[in-house]
Amino acid sequence: MPSAVPTGLCFCAMKTERSLQRVRAWFPDDPACPCLEALGEGLSRGQARRMSVLGRLLYGLLRGEAVDPAEPLVYGTAFAEARALETYLRSLPAASPTAFQTSIHPSALQQALIARGQPVGHLVPLAGEDDLAARACLCALLSPAPAGLLLLGEETGTWLLDHGLASRDTWAVLLRWGPGDTEEPVADLTVDFTAPAPAPVVSTRAFAQALHEHRAVELAAPGGGCIRFQPRS
Repeated sequence: MPSAVPTGLCFCAMKTERSLQRVRAWFPDDPACPCLEALGEGLSRGQARRMSVLGRLLYGLLRGEAVDPAEPLVYGTAFAEARALETYLRSLPAASPTAFQTSIHPSALQQALIARGQPVGHLVPLAGEDDLAARACLCALLSPAPAGLLLLGEETGTWLLDHGLASRDTWAVLLRWGPGDTEEPVADLTVDFTAPAPAPVVSTRAFAQALHEHRAVELAAPGGGCIRFQPRS
């Protein structure tokens, strides 16, 4: 009996493609994006106090997004909750209980899911390295699930910047992939393992900015090949 290929996932030689139903992003210098305080709408004071900046940002991007517990969530970040760690370390030796709680709280995505009361069956966490965006995209492209979410994000650091241990920007992006017959696709994400890899390597931040501006962008696939994001219009 021939095996069924999941809807929305096409294999052609060494090329794999996903249809994207949603591309949602937040950047601080875009006047069209709501303020950080607005992203936390719906959170109680206690919830907001325990969440990092990045946690509130991902919570805002997920607002109105129906997440099936069976859908995989791919989450990538280079520095995670750097601001929370900075705040706690600055409070020493009289350690702040609130800063300590925030610094050891689960990742930003987990914070957002806890605030939503959202269970998840398959979480793929990724961190660090220059090819973070490419590895996250590859996880989505090669996932056997017909639908899922990919999220990337960072929060701005302060003194950890001097040590190369924090992001210079606060930003986040959300991609939803799924069958093309459920919603009109807005973009395509593909990987061609036989295509020459583009150069230079696009940073995760630059990749997210291109998605936000609905511009085509290419990434070098880990191990060889080319990953392409192509808006439909």
